[in-house]
Amino acid sequence: MRLIATGLTGTIGRKLSNDVEPARIRLGSEKLGDHFAHHENPLTLIHLGGIVGEGKVSQNLEQSERINVGGTIKLAREVIEDFDGRFIHISSSHVYGPHAGDLSEESPMNPQSNYAEQKMQAEQQLISHFGVEHPQLVILRVFSVLGWDVASFTLGGAIKRILQGSSERIACVDDVRDFMTPTSIAKVIYEVAKCHEINGVFNLCTGKGISVREAVSSMMSIKNFELGSNQLESGFSKSPRIVGSNSKILSCNLTIELAWEPANDAI
Repeated sequence: MRLIATGLTGTIGRKLSNDVEPARIRLGSEKLGDHFAHHENPLTLIHLGGIVGEGKVSQNLEQSERINVGGTIKLAREVIEDFDGRFIHISSSHVYGPHAGDLSEESPMNPQSNYAEQKMQAEQQLISHFGVEHPQLVILRVFSVLGWDVASFTLGGAIKRILQGSSERIACVDDVRDFMTPTSIAKVIYEVAKCHEINGVFNLCTGKGISVREAVSSMMSIKNFELGSNQLESGFSKSPRIVGSNSKILSCNLTIELAWEPANDAI
């Protein structure tokens, strides 16, 4: 079995095992067949690539949709229909939106941003074309990512800047999230990719909620750093609670750990 992936230079992609090869394609403008022969070993493609984050997506909605939605469907069809391979689409908990209880895979989708809307559209088109239980299709909805080696526009990016001396403030710290580190997420994705018996839609989360305030304080304590008294702003965002149920992925009997452990996150 050959494992390849898009987005290997991204936050999660660079934590994947060295067994995973780069797909080497320019999303939206190249085909997998330009780089790989159909007769080679059966392949599984992990699709992490795309335009990520509300800021970048909103800068050019048309281009983002072409890559995040249209490019995803074209690549999935090529992998499954031309290569007879498996397609693992890395989606996001942002497709759900705010919810008072724990989110299961059957919870209604309610995206609150352009980025989340495109993630939802990609999922819907994949399911519309292949069916939700296609044996060669997996959709993993990754919940909140928080670790040391993350993008600057994320919560982890703000934490790193404060550790470096920034006086910026972190808002909405009463929000509750279901955090995992990039390293932990990558390990789970790798195990899913190796198991051919898995298909369908799964939450990738700890199943445990923690406030942003608690999460920031935990990371600061690891570095023995004391926050300024005014650097955490109480309050809620428009999505005050996003916590998932992980019972479905746990039922697959994979050797995985679903926990947020920033002290063990690889930098």
